[in-house]
Amino acid sequence: MAKKTPPKQFGEWDMLTNPEALASVQQMPDERNKLLEAYQNLPSPVKRRVRALKKLQLDILKVEADFFREMNELEREFECKYQPLFEKRRNILTGDSEPNDDECDWKDEADEDADVNELGNDIKQKVCLEDGDKQENVHGIPDFWLTIFRNVPILCESKEDYDDAILSHLRDIQCRVNPADSRPGFTLDFHFSPNEYFTDSVLKKEYFVRFDPSTNDPLGFEGPEIIESKGCTIHWKPSKNVTIRIVKKTLKHKNRGEKKTISKTVKTKSFFNFFDPPKGCLDNMEEEDEEDEDKETEMQEDFELGQFIREQVISRAVLLYTGEGIEDEEDFDLDVCESEDEVDDEDD
Repeated sequence: MAKKTPPKQFGEWDMLTNPEALASVQQMPDERNKLLEAYQNLPSPVKRRVRALKKLQLDILKVEADFFREMNELEREFECKYQPLFEKRRNILTGDSEPNDDECDWKDEADEDADVNELGNDIKQKVCLEDGDKQENVHGIPDFWLTIFRNVPILCESKEDYDDAILSHLRDIQCRVNPADSRPGFTLDFHFSPNEYFTDSVLKKEYFVRFDPSTNDPLGFEGPEIIESKGCTIHWKPSKNVTIRIVKKTLKHKNRGEKKTISKTVKTKSFFNFFDPPKGCLDNMEEEDEEDEDKETEMQEDFELGQFIREQVISRAVLLYTGEGIEDEEDFDLDVCESEDEVDDEDD
């Protein structure tokens, strides 16, 4: 199958300097206006029938909504089948259990040691003696989830370098479909080993989903949509909260010349802001309110990250760990995740 060529992307500067870019932007509303004009010019009986089709379309979408509700129930039923497999994975990652030979019987072309079983017993014994001390000190798969955060662009962009020390304590990520008698949605559970940063063993993030077409744009329904999220309180240990920093500023009295130092708390960039999402429901946003538009953008980014963790990270973790499950690898470096240090004049 021939690969589709993606549409050309233009930046704001291109709009001012590139005639092709400007023409492409101007053409979009023109094409839409032409379609709308063509519709308005239809005979009245035809437009009347089109309105009937739109009403039928809404009925079709309502059936789709029922389908997705049934899928949600099916997901809940299948959780009991996934759970033992995810539990076995967690035990291997943490070193609580060691897989047997049958469980390790997987031919991996990317593994340089894949043919070690073909070696003679004398060579295998030598390898074990040389690496024995090092192997005995390794439990499970160290920094498994941290490596995934470094490998996957959307996760890497959500964190800072100082988050890594905390994420190294991440033992597991689980997803639970909300119970049938509660609001539709799902909950992400992040399990941590004891650490010097917070006292919580589990950090939770809940997402709420709407299955029906929205009242504002019913015909724009494309399936279940996340409309709200709820985080949790992280019980940070003293001076270990990476989501804030204390900024000190010296003020001088205009008349007396006296100086005093004040401190204020400033929010910093961190993955752990994930557990303190914007408050509110997407359905209650006002389209004309600029403040709501900014908040909606922030909420959509949060929803996208939560959905990605649910659909990709949890179910395909080992492939993201090795890099095999990451698409378009030529567009980014899997081994490097740099973050720029912010410079705040008030810190000086």
